Amino acid sequence: MVEDKISLTLLLRDRDSRDAKIAELQATIASQKSDKSPPLSDTEAMTENHDYRHELQLRDEQLRRDMAAQRELTDERMKGLDDRVKAFMDNQIERDKRIEDIAVRATKAAESAATVKSNYWAAVGVQLLAVAAILVGAYFATQANTLSAISATLSAFQAGKAEPSPSILPPTQQAPIK
Repeated sequence: MVEDKISLTLLLRDRDSRDAKIAELQATIASQKSDKSPPLSDTEAMTENHDYRHELQLRDEQLRRDMAAQRELTDERMKGLDDRVKAFMDNQIERDKRIEDIAVRATKAAESAATVKSNYWAAVGVQLLAVAAILVGAYFATQANTLSAISATLSAFQAGKAEPSPSILPPTQQAPIK
């Protein structure tokens, strides 16, 4: 039917333009109150079953059908929105559970941190002892090297004292200078 294809916006515009025409005609009638025109015999008398009223009834029915369709569409959209909100809330609940699991694991890690802390200090102590042992070993190794260097120097010095110095030797025994 043609009435089913008329859009709501078109109907509302048509109604607004007709309301404006009616207001204009009423203003014209009000301004011509004193002027009486002779009755016209060629016009139809207005009755309840006039075409205009019938047309308004058809438009009202069309508007009701359009509004019902809009309501159904809105209901479908709301159902879709409800489904999306429910899915979002389910995802949030799942995320919250994961966060709680992470918090539990963090708490357990903090509890075991005390043993880690004591192990840390034990490791630091072992490292300090190792450094001290290296220093002591280096000291004694340096002492041994120093003592051997001193003894070698002393023996060379004493060996040099046993031999006469080259300036005391007669010139024939002196080594040639190159």
